[in-house]
Amino acid sequence: MKSYMAPETMSEVSDVEFSKMVKILSKMGALISIDEPMFQSVSSSTTSKYGAMTAVTYKVKAIYENGDATLNIVLKENGDSFKFFRFNVDSLALFN
Repeated sequence: MKSYMAPETMSEVSDVEFSKMVKILSKMGALISIDEPMFQSVSSSTTSKYGAMTAVTYKVKAIYENGDATLNIVLKENGDSFKFFRFNVDSLALFN
């Protein structure tokens, strides 16, 4: 999973924090189905922290073994491809 993440994101997350996140997300269970990603926006910006970057935001509905979820995904341009920059999982299954 780490290989799909933007280097800037991984530099901010320790191995311990990453493992905790994966453990929490595992509460969702197996992925049953996933809808087509719904494009939300594209933006280009320059910040002192990340420099110049282009980000594309998608929303995706998914069904997991233990409940439905909405995935909010921000991809960052990385050369000739994109990597996960930020994401969150909105699901009541995470509170069980």
